[in-house]
Amino acid sequence: MGGEGQLHGSTLGRVCTVTFPESYGTPRVILDADYVCATGWSFFMELFASMAPTSSAFRLCHLKDDEIRWVRDDEALLALFEDGSIRHQALHAVEEHAFMDGKVMVHSHLSPDFSPEIYGVAVAGNDEDEQDDSLDDGDDIALEDEDLPDAEVVPDVSPSTL
Repeated sequence: MGGEGQLHGSTLGRVCTVTFPESYGTPRVILDADYVCATGWSFFMELFASMAPTSSAFRLCHLKDDEIRWVRDDEALLALFEDGSIRHQALHAVEEHAFMDGKVMVHSHLSPDFSPEIYGVAVAGNDEDEQDDSLDDGDDIALEDEDLPDAEVVPDVSPSTL
């Protein structure tokens, strides 16, 4: 009883889920990973333009353990799908206005259907000693993209699941 219309990961093959901020009211989107790889980054540019045509732009990220990967081109997108044994990749669309000079804070949403909250926190000064202390903390992570600031993942986060 019930569940007849539900999709199961085993019937879909490799999938990619994309979450959006809760304020947009768009639940998690499930995409075929082969389709995502075939269409590439242009698919997400068109999707984001249709989601927020007159408001803020989106950035796409992938969170895994203490690492944030920013996806901004075909190369970064395809790198996520290189390991064929991974059946599910969760991507998160976050509003670009959340970024500013300083640190980027990532706080996972309580629901796996929505993107984590990402917001900027201004850093007072550029003292090297402060930067060294923050690296010893264990919560700060360096981003792969050179022109993005450091990010911190709040530790009380539970990973999204299908």
